[in-house]
Amino acid sequence: MPLISVVTIAYRPGYIDSMVNALQNQIMPKNQFQWVLTDELHHMRASEVTNFIGDSLNFKHIALEPVPYSNTAHAINIALQHCDGELVYFMADYSHPHPRCLQRQWEIYQKYGPKVFISGPLLDRLTTQGKSYWIDGVAVNHVVKVGDKSIGYVEHMPPIEIPLTDNYETPSSDNMISIFREPFIPICPSFFPPDARAGSISSVSIERGLYESMETKTQWFYCGRNDSAPLAVFQAIGGFPLPSVKGQHGGMDADLEKLMRAYGCRYLVDRLAPCYILPHPFRKPEMEFNVV
Repeated sequence: MPLISVVTIAYRPGYIDSMVNALQNQIMPKNQFQWVLTDELHHMRASEVTNFIGDSLNFKHIALEPVPYSNTAHAINIALQHCDGELVYFMADYSHPHPRCLQRQWEIYQKYGPKVFISGPLLDRLTTQGKSYWIDGVAVNHVVKVGDKSIGYVEHMPPIEIPLTDNYETPSSDNMISIFREPFIPICPSFFPPDARAGSISSVSIERGLYESMETKTQWFYCGRNDSAPLAVFQAIGGFPLPSVKGQHGGMDADLEKLMRAYGCRYLVDRLAPCYILPHPFRKPEMEFNVV
């Protein structure tokens, strides 16, 4: 049985190449983790993904019924039903974990578990340049397409800039595996400051590179990228909390925190094994965008 189940939910074309590359380069032995991909494009790329991965990874490709609105919590709960690992690691389709990530989070879990929730550092466009919103307030104006609407906002953790293909958004026969014009080659800086998420939730150092959030108010950030929690915890709290409004994209962090705190979990924040944030310039609309 694997030690870790890596969970990814997908509805966008591409990213298969970058995710496979990141997992193939993990220092944790391949037989100690599995990858569970719940995919709304399964019906279009199942055989192509299987052929691309071959037998290089312990892989489960789970078909997910396509819906036109955000379906994050439901997709995660479907994935959790297929997990065999003791620890569940969340890898967004646009994230690229450092080779040390799985091993690092497993070590933290072994030392401080079983009732823990672990978040690792994120390498974005700012932190890769030695900058940080948390330290010096640097942020960038960012635009993401939500359904057919372009939404602009100030982004504290902007994705790394990588050229994408012209047809990156619409599923087609030539973008099922990749939407990058050239392969992403990660270069980890020797120093990277705390990102906006890690800086805001790190409060007490419990050992080199590891912090614990001791805040009593809502401080936990679930981002589904470089985060992990035991499968037994999700089973005990009834799975990932569903949103109060069907189609809600985010905002379930507070509900997850309350459930895990009530169960007795500690929130630990790693600062050593980072995960890159790659471009993801569009996402599904929430239900409110579909109201006529």
